[in-house]
Amino acid sequence: MRRAKSLWGRMALFFILSGTIPLMGAGAFGIWLIWQHVVMTLEERHLTLAKSIAFQVRETLKAHEVALAHMAGLLRQAGDHGPGLEYSLLRDHVEALNAEGVALEACALLDRDGDILGVYPRGAEIFGLDLSKRAEYKKAVETGEPQYSPVEIPLGFSEPMVTLALPLGSATVMGFIPIAPLNNKIQALSASRGETVLVLADQRGVAISHQDPLLVAQRVNLSHLAPISMALDSGDAKLRFQDENCAWIGAATRVPELGWPLAVMERESSALGFLKSTVAVFIVALASGVLLSLLLAFVLGARILRPIELFSRALKRISDGDYQGRLAPPNFTELQGLHRTFEKMVREVQRREEALRLSEERYRLVVENAQDAILVAQDDRLKFVNPKMVELLQVPEEEIKARPFTDFIHPDDRALVLESHRRRLAGEKDLPNAYEFRIVNRSGEARWVEIRVLPVIWEERPAALAFLTDITERLERERALKESEERYRTLVENSPDGIFMAEIPSGKIIFVNGAICEMFRYSEEEALKLDFWHVLPHEERLKVQGILGEVLDGKPLPKEPLSIRAQRKDGTSLFIQVRVAFVQHGGRQVVQAMVRDVTEYELLQRQLHHSQRMQALGTLAGGVAHEFNNILAGIQGFAQLLAFTLEGNKDASEYLNEIISSCERAGSLTRRMLSMARVEVGEKCPLKVNHVVESTVRLLSQTLPPSIRIETATAAGLPFVMGDPTQLEQVLLNLGLNARDAMPDGGSMRIGTRITDIDIELCKRHSYLQPGRFIEMFVEDEGIGIPEDLTERIFEPFFTTKEAGKGTGLGLSVSYSIVKAHGGFIMAQSPPEGKERGSILRVFLPPVELEEEPRERGKARVTPPRGKGQRILVVDDETRIRQILEETLKKGGYQVECAENGQEAFVKYAEAMDRGVPFEAVVMDVAMPVRDGNWASARILEIDPGAKIIVATGHTDEKLVESSVRKRARALLRKPFDLGSLLETLGRILSGETEHEGGS
Repeated sequence: MRRAKSLWGRMALFFILSGTIPLMGAGAFGIWLIWQHVVMTLEERHLTLAKSIAFQVRETLKAHEVALAHMAGLLRQAGDHGPGLEYSLLRDHVEALNAEGVALEACALLDRDGDILGVYPRGAEIFGLDLSKRAEYKKAVETGEPQYSPVEIPLGFSEPMVTLALPLGSATVMGFIPIAPLNNKIQALSASRGETVLVLADQRGVAISHQDPLLVAQRVNLSHLAPISMALDSGDAKLRFQDENCAWIGAATRVPELGWPLAVMERESSALGFLKSTVAVFIVALASGVLLSLLLAFVLGARILRPIELFSRALKRISDGDYQGRLAPPNFTELQGLHRTFEKMVREVQRREEALRLSEERYRLVVENAQDAILVAQDDRLKFVNPKMVELLQVPEEEIKARPFTDFIHPDDRALVLESHRRRLAGEKDLPNAYEFRIVNRSGEARWVEIRVLPVIWEERPAALAFLTDITERLERERALKESEERYRTLVENSPDGIFMAEIPSGKIIFVNGAICEMFRYSEEEALKLDFWHVLPHEERLKVQGILGEVLDGKPLPKEPLSIRAQRKDGTSLFIQVRVAFVQHGGRQVVQAMVRDVTEYELLQRQLHHSQRMQALGTLAGGVAHEFNNILAGIQGFAQLLAFTLEGNKDASEYLNEIISSCERAGSLTRRMLSMARVEVGEKCPLKVNHVVESTVRLLSQTLPPSIRIETATAAGLPFVMGDPTQLEQVLLNLGLNARDAMPDGGSMRIGTRITDIDIELCKRHSYLQPGRFIEMFVEDEGIGIPEDLTERIFEPFFTTKEAGKGTGLGLSVSYSIVKAHGGFIMAQSPPEGKERGSILRVFLPPVELEEEPRERGKARVTPPRGKGQRILVVDDETRIRQILEETLKKGGYQVECAENGQEAFVKYAEAMDRGVPFEAVVMDVAMPVRDGNWASARILEIDPGAKIIVATGHTDEKLVESSVRKRARALLRKPFDLGSLLETLGRILSGETEHEGGS
């Protein structure tokens, strides 16, 4: 039998609890309020402190900006006064700045183009780099505002730095600020704050200032630190957080204008240490309350419970059958023994009623709070509905029970529901327990519900107990999901970009769309058996694996598309751009990629770069050739004058002829160089390329060594091409000599012609080609071949693989220029298709259709006539050229005056006309100081429209000779020209022959 509990013990417990519970509650609540107030106050104080320190940090950096601006002025002065004049001043200024806490390790002043105007200190390794490519420099130039770099260790430095780019008008100064002094100065701001910890990081989260200098020196990334992370994401923040060591209270903000996160933190144990004394006081008060409660329980128990205890003992003896003992009735009427039996009966009744009440309450709570609508249907009425049913129909409960339940069913579903209800009440067993239909609420809205029905007995008659679940939102979600999946499927299947999914890191492809199958020329079945590493060359595979490995280690995905080279099924290459994302597929994370074919774009880019490179090198060659022409003109002119003077001296004539011959060879070299700048194709005429091949083969047969055999393979019936036969022969000759050099041990050389159709595929492999039908001339050899990486560079001017002194690098570049001037293309292949060695150089020329073959033309040699004392004005800024022309024309029978610029020439021509002794002709250079030949020619033609002007120039660009002057000039001579050609041209013009352009 269970032992009865002590009433005295219960009373003592009551007194103890009544005394301690309020005390404990009040004390705990008070401590909680104090704790909350302290935490909020600390957070607000830390945020205020963080903003104050952030402002001081910004002011400190502004001091660096002011110091750097002053350094820029000193660097500019140093550049104006010489490299060493102001260096000591710079050093002293830097030392003064360091003493004031403004540390600058190095600085450089750059102009608008990014060129360095001055540096401090000299010889720093960082200044060997292109500082204009740094991101902070570009952004500072773009925005006009100071820009700071993330923390880094620049090349040439051994400690972390922050680079400051400060725009100053037309220049930008860049300074390298060491982090260690900056850290010391910033930590000094929090030195008087007791246990407060100050942390500052850059825009990537890398430590700039920390109480542990090692973290700053090692550039530790603190973005994982809660306040730093929150400051990077949202700016100002107050927070409490836990690290592996202890709990912290702190705040974070950003440094104004820079966005650097700054956190002020304090250990929670240090900040809330004063609460320990409060808790101690509370414990003492609690113990006092317990003792007082015990004392009260003892006193009251002795006075009140003693009579009750005596009476209980007497009642127990009586209930045990001991009727002998009698106890005087107590003074309390509540303890009368007459009530004992009645009280037993009352307790039993109460127990049973309570059990019934609790059971009903449980079921009522379940029904009223059920998430499903519950109803009991009997006949055509609803006998019971729960609140969820009332909410679903939006109709009062009384009205629901008063109307047939079919009124609340959608008209299209009433027959189904009514038939199922009647059959269920009739006792049929094969009916479905659940099905779906629509109900209509008071507002006329149709809602889909799922019903589950059980047969029951209600008020002694058959009825149906039903549970209704509103599935409208679920069906809408399913429909929306289905529509979304259909849209996604349509988008993927019709996307012009290739899309695939693959497992990581294995690369096993699990999904492809049609575009990527077409792009890589695989069927869908073939693609799903591959991994995406299969379509990448080895070097590209290593590149992608490295990027994927960094992403898997936590680095964010690249924002820009990844450009890589891939391989199709047939082995051909293509260039693609790939955008990658990680998605969930089948409960696992996979990589999804969108692939765009940019092969054509890449080929166009290469074609543009190739064209720009050839144009730049050609321009360089043209400039060099022009300057060389002036030198050659002087040498050749003086040699010819000396030949005229020593005419009859056989030995001297031989030496002079050798000098003139050397000048002519050098002139030939300059003409080849000029051909690269702007090929001057002679008069084009229709010709047969087979004739060019025949004449070139005859020449090569006389010059090649016996160990080299020449084979010809010319196609019959080829169309005509428009071209200069001499220059086309030069092209074939250069190609033949190049083939000879590739076969030092001898071999076979094959020269031929044919009709060739250039298709799109060939153009894709060689971006400089264009599709169409062409006449092809080719030279094939069995030599050592051309490395693949040099097949396009061999046409660059001055590029050669031969030893010094054995090649100029001009032969193939001149051939390239001549072919381009003829509207054609030239390409190299090594080895030729179907061969294992050797190379083939192919020239493609556009054909022309002619009704009949043109007749050959010849040209007669004309002997230059002597002058008859005509007055000639020679204009050239080169003293040697003027002297040569003056001597030559005087020996040729002319009177000569000279001018060294266009202004002087115009004045002399006008004065001669005023005196009545005009000049019969003018030999005018184009490029001159003061006033050039264009200006002087135009002014002379204004005052004398009949002036006979011969334009002489060493430039190949005819744009330098204005069109109006070129049209009205009587002749155009190209330097260096033969003096006999000058006399011949001058004699023809003075004799009144038709105006024309000439040259040599």
